[in-house]
Amino acid sequence: MRRLLRSLPALLALLIAAPASPAKAEPAPPLPTALDAIASLPATNPYREALLRLNALPEADRKLLGEWAAPLPDTPAPALPAPLRAHVAELAASVRDAAAHPPTAAADWPLLPNPAEPDNPAASLTFFRYGATRELARLAVRHADDLPASEAIDYYAATAQLARQQRAAPTLIEQLVGAAVEGIAHAAASRRLDEFSAADLQRLSAAWASLLPRPTNAEAVAGEREVFFLPFVEKVLLPGLHELLANPAAGRGGDDASLDTGFTRDLRLSGLLDLGDGDQRILLENTRSGEHLTLRPGRATEGIELVSLDFERRLALIRRGTQAAEIHLQSKRIIERESPAALLRKQLGSLDVFAGNGTADHSLALLLARVRRHPDGPEGYVRDHIAAYDEGVARQLARAGNPKAPTEDETPTIDDPLLGLTLPSVGKVARTLNSSATTATALQAAIHHRLVQLGAAPDAHGPTDPWSPDQAAPFAFEPAPGGGFLLRSVYELSPEIPLTYKFAAPDAGFLRRHRPSP
Repeated sequence: MRRLLRSLPALLALLIAAPASPAKAEPAPPLPTALDAIASLPATNPYREALLRLNALPEADRKLLGEWAAPLPDTPAPALPAPLRAHVAELAASVRDAAAHPPTAAADWPLLPNPAEPDNPAASLTFFRYGATRELARLAVRHADDLPASEAIDYYAATAQLARQQRAAPTLIEQLVGAAVEGIAHAAASRRLDEFSAADLQRLSAAWASLLPRPTNAEAVAGEREVFFLPFVEKVLLPGLHELLANPAAGRGGDDASLDTGFTRDLRLSGLLDLGDGDQRILLENTRSGEHLTLRPGRATEGIELVSLDFERRLALIRRGTQAAEIHLQSKRIIERESPAALLRKQLGSLDVFAGNGTADHSLALLLARVRRHPDGPEGYVRDHIAAYDEGVARQLARAGNPKAPTEDETPTIDDPLLGLTLPSVGKVARTLNSSATTATALQAAIHHRLVQLGAAPDAHGPTDPWSPDQAAPFAFEPAPGGGFLLRSVYELSPEIPLTYKFAAPDAGFLRRHRPSP
């Protein structure tokens, strides 16, 4: 093959005369922007264009809109110039019109990989979209607040529908974003409850009843398991453990970086081949041995595979086993990505910071000790780790299904360092999602209460508290100081703090620290 390549110089699309000296580190590629993250949404997502239009505004306009939609306490909202008001009206109309869109699916809310850690799903940059979704919801609701109450209903309900659509996404953080957006819609409708006529209230109740169903907590966690947990185990945890057991200094970086085995250390890009009909290859030279390698997609040569070749981005990706490297075609630099050992160190280091552990590599040492003790090594540990995760998630969901919030003394200790961070978070998210669902039921009960006051409904209990012992007791009711009224569930946000929501008042919403009256 080497002789053939020497005889076909005309086939070389580009000859690279790079120096044979080892390549120096190249600056990391720029991270995607919020616009990039939104642009990654497929055309099937009904909110894509509105999110793009919002995030394409100049930063000063975005800041002004934020202060207008959610002014600071005791601070008057700024006035909006006519062009921005028109823009808000268009965005709100887009949210309203998207409410009739068929249910979205997980594929409509794809993750945006971090180019620095494309194999580590936990490093996804999809969070860029979260703030944009909340911002769009706030603008739609704020626009509706200036409309007559009867006209505002469609916008409030459409914002709640945006929240339900968001919850088709596969991760727990996106479930929380959906709950937060629905909370924005709940509060807006609740503030104006006294402004609605009996007909308006019935329409509001019907609109909320017709919202897309939420995923169950089990379904929400299953999505997280598939897109975050299992890929992390496969691409980071298992290969990282193998690297660290073979070389305890692997992935450390700094002065010990030379201890890592770099498979591209003696490689340089020497040429690109375009044989037509999509047959493209790259040529690498081993500067130590003088050997040449011809790489083509889908076929390994001496254990190295060409994963992708992108002439537009001037970038190629090669891989050997669990190691990967980017080849920058213009600068001729070959940059190895972080190894699974380095990614695992980073994950556990974050855990140590979060837990306040003062010793470097504290959690890593605990983890490696567990793996070394396992009779089946890393594979056995990972198998047990997945089983422990599934069992722990089931326990957390069951605990979140108990109306009484657990105290710290009732929280079991989890000795696995990775699961010790993951599982309690699952329980907290499940409790938040349960609270969001309970608030929607409380809104229906509040609507019924107002209909009774208007003589448009029989003086009987409306929707009952789903967490009451027999699921037939009403929400506890009491007038609120300063106007409006409170509905309280037996479901606790935290120990001895039941979910309490205020209606028909400018400050409607959750009362975070409200205990039942004696």
